[in-house]
Amino acid sequence: MWLKYPNPILPNVLAADVLKRKVTNDGRLVSHRMLSTEWLASQWIMKLFGLTNRCYVTEHTEIDPRNKVMKVLSRNVTYNSLCQVEEIATYQQHPKDENLTLVTQEARIVVYGISGLFENLVAGTFPDNVAKGRQAMEYVVASLASTATDAELS
Repeated sequence: MWLKYPNPILPNVLAADVLKRKVTNDGRLVSHRMLSTEWLASQWIMKLFGLTNRCYVTEHTEIDPRNKVMKVLSRNVTYNSLCQVEEIATYQQHPKDENLTLVTQEARIVVYGISGLFENLVAGTFPDNVAKGRQAMEYVVASLASTATDAELS
Protein backbone atom coordinates (compact mmCIF):
# COMPACT_ATOMS: atom_id res chain seq x y z
CA MET A 1 0.00 0.00 0.00
CA TRP A 2 2.94 2.34 0.57
CA LEU A 3 3.59 2.28 -3.20
CA LYS A 4 -0.01 2.91 -4.31
CA TYR A 5 0.40 6.70 -4.51
CA PRO A 6 1.39 8.64 -6.54
CA ASN A 7 -0.27 6.71 -9.33
CA PRO A 8 -1.25 7.82 -12.85
CA ILE A 9 -4.54 5.91 -12.54
CA LEU A 10 -5.57 8.03 -9.51
CA PRO A 11 -4.16 11.52 -10.15
CA ASN A 12 -6.77 12.98 -7.78
CA VAL A 13 -4.78 11.60 -4.81
CA LEU A 14 -2.39 14.46 -4.15
CA ALA A 15 -0.54 13.17 -1.07
CA ALA A 16 -0.41 10.24 1.33
CA ASP A 17 1.09 10.91 4.75
CA VAL A 18 1.87 8.13 7.21
CA LEU A 19 0.52 8.99 10.64
CA LYS A 20 1.45 5.70 12.30
CA ARG A 21 3.02 2.42 11.19
CA LYS A 22 4.01 -0.60 13.24
CA VAL A 23 4.68 -4.30 12.99
CA THR A 24 2.69 -6.28 15.54
CA ASN A 25 4.11 -9.15 17.61
CA ASP A 26 2.48 -11.65 15.23
CA GLY A 27 4.09 -10.01 12.17
CA ARG A 28 1.24 -7.92 10.77
CA LEU A 29 2.06 -4.51 9.28
CA VAL A 30 -0.49 -1.97 10.51
CA SER A 31 -0.57 1.52 8.98
CA HIS A 32 -2.67 4.65 9.42
CA ARG A 33 -2.40 7.27 6.69
CA MET A 34 -4.05 10.54 5.77
CA LEU A 35 -4.76 11.03 2.08
CA SER A 36 -5.20 14.44 0.50
CA THR A 37 -7.44 14.18 -2.55
CA GLU A 38 -9.14 16.37 -5.08
CA TRP A 39 -12.84 15.62 -5.43
CA LEU A 40 -13.64 15.74 -9.13
CA ALA A 41 -17.29 16.77 -8.82
CA SER A 42 -19.02 19.25 -11.10
CA GLN A 43 -18.30 22.88 -10.23
CA TRP A 44 -22.00 23.78 -10.06
CA ILE A 45 -22.56 21.05 -7.46
CA MET A 46 -19.59 22.30 -5.45
CA LYS A 47 -21.04 25.83 -5.50
CA LEU A 48 -24.56 24.61 -4.71
CA PHE A 49 -23.39 22.90 -1.52
CA GLY A 50 -20.59 25.38 -0.70
CA LEU A 51 -17.88 22.73 -0.98
CA THR A 52 -14.24 22.81 -2.00
CA ASN A 53 -12.43 20.23 -4.11
CA ARG A 54 -9.76 19.39 -1.48
CA CYS A 55 -10.81 16.41 0.63
CA TYR A 56 -9.07 14.32 3.27
CA VAL A 57 -9.48 10.59 3.83
CA THR A 58 -8.12 8.44 6.64
CA GLU A 59 -6.88 5.01 5.62
CA HIS A 60 -6.18 2.09 7.96
CA THR A 61 -4.30 -0.82 6.41
CA GLU A 62 -3.41 -4.20 7.87
CA ILE A 63 -1.18 -6.63 6.00
CA ASP A 64 -1.02 -10.17 7.35
CA PRO A 65 1.76 -12.00 5.45
CA ARG A 66 1.19 -15.32 7.22
CA ASN A 67 -2.42 -15.58 6.07
CA LYS A 68 -1.77 -13.62 2.85
CA VAL A 69 -4.49 -11.07 3.58
CA MET A 70 -4.53 -7.29 3.27
CA LYS A 71 -7.42 -5.21 4.62
CA VAL A 72 -7.95 -1.52 3.88
CA LEU A 73 -10.52 0.66 5.65
CA SER A 74 -11.00 4.20 4.30
CA ARG A 75 -13.22 6.95 5.74
CA ASN A 76 -13.77 10.52 4.69
CA VAL A 77 -12.70 13.22 7.13
CA THR A 78 -13.85 16.16 5.01
CA TYR A 79 -17.61 16.78 4.88
CA ASN A 80 -18.33 14.07 7.43
CA SER A 81 -21.07 16.25 8.92
CA LEU A 82 -22.85 16.03 5.54
CA CYS A 83 -22.08 12.43 4.74
CA GLN A 84 -19.91 9.58 5.86
CA VAL A 85 -18.34 7.26 3.33
CA GLU A 86 -16.63 4.13 4.53
CA GLU A 87 -14.93 1.71 2.16
CA ILE A 88 -13.59 -1.69 3.15
CA ALA A 89 -11.43 -3.70 0.74
CA THR A 90 -9.94 -7.10 1.44
CA TYR A 91 -7.26 -8.68 -0.74
CA GLN A 92 -6.41 -12.32 -0.19
CA GLN A 93 -4.90 -15.25 -1.99
CA HIS A 94 -7.54 -17.11 -3.98
CA PRO A 95 -8.41 -20.35 -2.14
CA LYS A 96 -8.17 -22.50 -5.31
CA ASP A 97 -5.42 -20.76 -7.29
CA GLU A 98 -2.47 -19.24 -5.40
CA ASN A 99 -1.56 -17.15 -8.47
CA LEU A 100 -4.84 -15.22 -8.20
CA THR A 101 -6.01 -12.58 -5.76
CA LEU A 102 -9.55 -12.50 -4.42
CA VAL A 103 -10.76 -8.93 -3.82
CA THR A 104 -13.90 -8.05 -1.89
CA GLN A 105 -14.99 -4.46 -1.62
CA GLU A 106 -17.90 -2.79 0.09
CA ALA A 107 -18.97 0.75 0.84
CA ARG A 108 -21.35 2.35 3.31
CA ILE A 109 -22.63 5.80 2.51
CA VAL A 110 -24.69 7.76 5.03
CA VAL A 111 -26.01 11.22 4.14
CA TYR A 112 -27.21 13.56 6.91
CA GLY A 113 -29.95 16.16 6.61
CA ILE A 114 -29.96 16.30 2.84
CA SER A 115 -30.62 13.55 0.42
CA GLY A 116 -31.52 13.09 -3.20
CA LEU A 117 -29.03 15.00 -5.32
CA PHE A 118 -26.11 14.91 -2.87
CA GLU A 119 -26.64 11.25 -2.02
CA ASN A 120 -26.84 10.34 -5.71
CA LEU A 121 -23.67 12.34 -6.38
CA VAL A 122 -21.68 10.51 -3.72
CA ALA A 123 -23.07 7.06 -4.52
CA GLY A 124 -22.80 7.66 -8.27
CA THR A 125 -19.05 8.25 -8.18
CA PHE A 126 -18.32 5.10 -6.21
CA PRO A 127 -18.41 2.43 -8.98
CA ASP A 128 -15.95 4.43 -11.09
CA ASN A 129 -13.68 4.95 -8.06
CA VAL A 130 -13.75 1.21 -7.28
CA ALA A 131 -12.66 0.39 -10.83
CA LYS A 132 -9.88 2.99 -10.68
CA GLY A 133 -8.72 1.66 -7.31
CA ARG A 134 -8.45 -1.85 -8.74
CA GLN A 135 -6.55 -0.54 -11.77
CA ALA A 136 -4.23 1.37 -9.44
CA MET A 137 -3.42 -1.82 -7.49
CA GLU A 138 -2.79 -3.67 -10.76
CA TYR A 139 -0.45 -0.83 -11.78
CA VAL A 140 1.47 -1.19 -8.49
CA VAL A 141 1.76 -4.97 -8.90
CA ALA A 142 2.96 -4.59 -12.51
CA SER A 143 5.52 -1.97 -11.40
CA LEU A 144 6.81 -4.27 -8.66
CA ALA A 145 7.04 -7.19 -11.09
CA SER A 146 8.96 -5.01 -13.54
CA THR A 147 11.33 -3.82 -10.81
CA ALA A 148 11.92 -7.41 -9.69
CA THR A 149 12.65 -8.50 -13.27
CA ASP A 150 15.06 -5.57 -13.76
CA ALA A 151 16.83 -6.47 -10.51
CA GLU A 152 17.20 -10.09 -11.61
CA LEU A 153 18.75 -8.97 -14.92
CA SER A 154 21.29 -6.69 -13.22
